[in-house]
Amino acid sequence: MTNTPASGWYSDPQDPTRERWWDGAAWGEHSRPIASAATAGWRPTRATWISAAVAFLIALVAAATGGLGAFLVVAGLYGLAAAVWTLGTKKSGWLNLRGRATAVKVVVGVSVAVVLLGVVAHPWAPNAVAEGGSPQVVSAPAASSSASPSSKPTRVPTVTATPTPTATPKPVTKPVSTQTGQSAEVAETALKADGFAVQKTASDGSAQTDWSGWTVVEQRPAAGTAVEVGGTVVIVLAPPAPAPAAPVAPAEPDPAPAPDPVPPAEPAPAPIPDVSYANCAAARAAGAAPIHRGEPGYSSKLDRDGDGIACE
Repeated sequence: MTNTPASGWYSDPQDPTRERWWDGAAWGEHSRPIASAATAGWRPTRATWISAAVAFLIALVAAATGGLGAFLVVAGLYGLAAAVWTLGTKKSGWLNLRGRATAVKVVVGVSVAVVLLGVVAHPWAPNAVAEGGSPQVVSAPAASSSASPSSKPTRVPTVTATPTPTATPKPVTKPVSTQTGQSAEVAETALKADGFAVQKTASDGSAQTDWSGWTVVEQRPAAGTAVEVGGTVVIVLAPPAPAPAAPVAPAEPDPAPAPDPVPPAEPAPAPIPDVSYANCAAARAAGAAPIHRGEPGYSSKLDRDGDGIACE
């Protein structure tokens, strides 16, 4: 009678780095990495180090003889070979690519790209020469009239002369002269005569086109500073002082109004003559009756009824 293992996790017969569930009768669908293998990680063996050393030496020789292009081609081919080895044998190989499908694809893609880059960078053309020289094909001179017409031309590379570097001239500097207090025209003329470019700016920040009468109140850089000839000197200008106002004559006072005309004096009333009558008979005899109040000769004794008319 065959002893069947109890259910549990056992080494996967198809992948030694994983465990598969055994239900007591058959293998299940679930698997997991072996704990010891997952924690220990991959460690390069002696064969890995030897393969890497050989690949590195060959790549160095290729770089020394063929330049960067040859080095890239050799390195790319080694990476591509390691990926193909893992795909064909299902073994880790010296790059430890077993069980890493994504890593294998990445290595294949990168290796192909490196090989193509090396092919582009390597001067495979037989006519390529160093230092950018262009080859020239020169036919060998005939030694005699019986020289073979099939003789091949000899390629003679043209040697390009190395240009002699020219010394950079040292910049010439001059100290900036003092222009403070000068007019804009005088300061600009003096600074340009010294070889400087002049930039004018208003002290109040306003935009100006006519600087007539403006005076330098500041200069940048300061006077005495060494500035390279051709450099710019900024002069700050103040506007001209306003002209004094003309004296204003005092205003003449308004003429006094003419006095109102004095109306002519009314003539004084003629004095009432002092006339009196002893009685109404006398008044009648004088022809004055009747006499109203206020008339000469009126008397209250003559106005017995007091109506203002005497001697009615």
